[in-house]
Amino acid sequence: MKNASPPMTDPQALITVWGAYRVLVDEKELRASLHRYYFFGNAVRDVGGGVLSLIETCIPLALFEVTLENLDERFRISDFTQEMPETPRTHWQVPYDEALLSSDGMQLLARNSKCTRGLRGGRIAFYFHYCDPSKPMFWTYGQFCGPPVQTVPRRLWDLIPYSPVD
Repeated sequence: MKNASPPMTDPQALITVWGAYRVLVDEKELRASLHRYYFFGNAVRDVGGGVLSLIETCIPLALFEVTLENLDERFRISDFTQEMPETPRTHWQVPYDEALLSSDGMQLLARNSKCTRGLRGGRIAFYFHYCDPSKPMFWTYGQFCGPPVQTVPRRLWDLIPYSPVD
């Protein structure tokens, strides 16, 4: 599904969201991991009910596929994020295990933490933990709303299978 959203702050940059996909993994364990991180780990000691609600309603693992155009030196993959209730922005989730794809999304060109540095345009995919599909995503040039979440297509799963966070 294609969903082009105009950016809020830069009339030149453009994002086309090809898909937001739910990755079928052990969701119970991922939810437990988020709970441990925010309530017993080193993240934020004084979080409240908003995080508990997110843990119960989020999609524990999503894979986003987007095409980006007219980027400049401000672009950072780590700017993709989503508000997490009652937590400082420094603890919001960011992309994980990003990949640079061919323009048609059928080939993997690069997959490493530096593959989007200096990117001025192209098709990328990235994993995102604890996604709330009811909230917008932020990126370098503003925000966007993704299309309805679907199951990850075989094409993407074969190109960039999920590697759990250590």
